[in-house]
Amino acid sequence: MLRIRSVVLLALALVVAGVPAFARNSSDQVRFGQNVTVQADENAGDIVCFGCSARITGTAGDVVVFGGDVTVEGIVHGDVTVFGGSLNVSSGASVDGDAVAFGGGVHRSTGGKIGGEVTNFLGPIWIGAVFVPPLVVIVLIGAFFVWLVSPNRRVRRPPPVRPPAGQ
Repeated sequence: MLRIRSVVLLALALVVAGVPAFARNSSDQVRFGQNVTVQADENAGDIVCFGCSARITGTAGDVVVFGGDVTVEGIVHGDVTVFGGSLNVSSGASVDGDAVAFGGGVHRSTGGKIGGEVTNFLGPIWIGAVFVPPLVVIVLIGAFFVWLVSPNRRVRRPPPVRPPAGQ
């Protein structure tokens, strides 16, 4: 069992370590638990952030944040999607594409622009609807693999019935 856990943890570590390699160019950013800030003089590519927030004062491509907020004070040339947080578009800032927030709000100051559609799913029920079904599937798959490699998987049969003595 310890060997299986070690293999699973190693595979998970390799997947997490390899995610930044999928960025299209050097200006794309993928972060885990570390906030992303695009300064006013920076031109960033796409931004993906897990468990952190993003502040865009320069320009960026698409922005996706899980478990944090997005503040746009510059220009986003793509879509902004926030899961479990809010999107704040400041005065003079713009989002050229769509703005989507699950479990948070889309807040636009006077003078802030959103070029595409605005979709806002407020409340924790939307977070549950988005995250719980895939999580249940992942847990069931994991339970299946644990059952599959379990050494106690053999079928238990009742003991044989012995005829009473004297017959």
